[in-house]
Amino acid sequence: MGEGRSIAADGSRGRRGGSLDPGQALTVLLETHPDADVAAINGSGVAVPVPATVPLGRHRPLLIPTTLDLVVPADRVVLVDLYARARASGCATAPVRRVEDPERPVTVSAVDVRREHGVIVLVFADDLEDETASLVRAAQAPTPPRVARATKDASAVFTWVDDALPRILGWRPEELVGHRSLELVHPEDQELAIANWLNLLETPGTGRRVRLRHRHRDGRWVWLEITNHNHLDDPDPAASPPGAPPGQIVADMVDISDEMAAHQALEARERLLAQLAETVPLGLLHADQRGHLLFANDQLHQILAAPRTASLARLFDQVLPEDHPAIEQALADALGGSPKDLEVRVVAGSELRTCLVRLRPLHGAPAAEPSAFDGLVGCVEDVTLSVRLRRELEQQATYDPLTECRNRASTFAALEEALARSGRRPGGLAVLFVDLNGFKAVNDRLGHRAGDQLLCVAARRLQESVRAGDVVGRIGGDEFLVVAPGVRRAADGLALAEVLAARLAEPILLEGHRLTVTASIGVAWTADPATPGDGLVAAADTAMYRAKQRRSGPCLADWRALSAAPPPS
Repeated sequence: MGEGRSIAADGSRGRRGGSLDPGQALTVLLETHPDADVAAINGSGVAVPVPATVPLGRHRPLLIPTTLDLVVPADRVVLVDLYARARASGCATAPVRRVEDPERPVTVSAVDVRREHGVIVLVFADDLEDETASLVRAAQAPTPPRVARATKDASAVFTWVDDALPRILGWRPEELVGHRSLELVHPEDQELAIANWLNLLETPGTGRRVRLRHRHRDGRWVWLEITNHNHLDDPDPAASPPGAPPGQIVADMVDISDEMAAHQALEARERLLAQLAETVPLGLLHADQRGHLLFANDQLHQILAAPRTASLARLFDQVLPEDHPAIEQALADALGGSPKDLEVRVVAGSELRTCLVRLRPLHGAPAAEPSAFDGLVGCVEDVTLSVRLRRELEQQATYDPLTECRNRASTFAALEEALARSGRRPGGLAVLFVDLNGFKAVNDRLGHRAGDQLLCVAARRLQESVRAGDVVGRIGGDEFLVVAPGVRRAADGLALAEVLAARLAEPILLEGHRLTVTASIGVAWTADPATPGDGLVAAADTAMYRAKQRRSGPCLADWRALSAAPPPS
């Protein structure tokens, strides 16, 4: 049994004047429970790292966003009460259930060691033995009073104090009586104190209320709400507290330090949120149900190139007109309870931006109707670069980099899509297989640069000659495939091939040489959406070779070629 376990149950070890101070109680707790989990809270109730000055052994220090996350939801109020009791009395204990093992209750001890370590320490132990519990109880000082009374003369000098004020401020009565109260007031509050006092002196028989920070004997500041009653012209002893001299200023004082600490913590959180809102590279907004803008950070106005405005709708004035209906509908939907994400284009000077807008309805208080909403919150992100990159990737995945036609994979995907659609619309589908004649000779004679130029010219002429909705793809070195949906007859497909052949045969000027390059074109046509795409391409390829052999212009694949085509792989 370690030294920490040999302490008497009455908590006599380490006592000063008959009571154990919180610092000693913490040391005993840590010695008694060497495997305990330990967390720390600052004076505002915010979880912080356990200070290095706390004598930890093999204890496990905890750091999470809030200590409330350590216990099950039903025990969070217990932890809040424990924190308040520790602030008031120095130490407190309570049984709780940890989130990580809700079936096994543990005991948590809160020890206020802000004077020694600047924090309140929480010690989570599997069991808290009777002797340790007695130590914690011994460290619990009597709850200090919150209400006090005093009298002052016209110069604000204390002439009498009750028993409570010395306990609240830590000063002995003789250290208060005969001294001006302003000596205890925080320098930043002294101007307010003087103005309130002068106003009180000008109106005998009245009272004035003020909130001021007063210096505690240990150096900390205590918030007091003081109501001064001017009885300077009233010698009736009944107007003064029993035992106090008559004809004085009577001060009723309430310790509101906890309330002010909560306010300050809230203000600190609000400042932190405001700083975060201005730090993140996103536009943030909050609007009420009527579309009035309650909050918008600077980034929002910069991203949307929007003026400072109280109107939610005006924020999106710089959105392209064609995108206005979409953003207006999204705002209406979000205010109606439906979350919305959309991309809009924004004109910012000479720049066109793409912005991702995320809108979320803001639900009302729990007591409100389930369908009630208090407005919306949203964020706006400039995704111009990512959209540009996405389009470049799509371009690379879809198009041939040399000719800017569809690449092989994209062309065959377009063919399958056209076949699937052909069953839902009248007409048939034609596939034209195009092969440039004499391309190798151009490469060999004039070089690959000239060959590339020839391919680009051929691709451009094909794209200029096909109908709207037709797809032109490069599927090999000098081979192109045209997917032509909505072709009612095979003869119409053949006629389109004649147009393409004539256009391709027009003279071309390459590297100072005037050339005429012809093309062999094979055509396959079907009105059956069940026809395999690979079979159509194979039939058109066969027809192309027949045209190349005959040198007689485009050639139409016969139905035997189609029926003999291999099934799709």
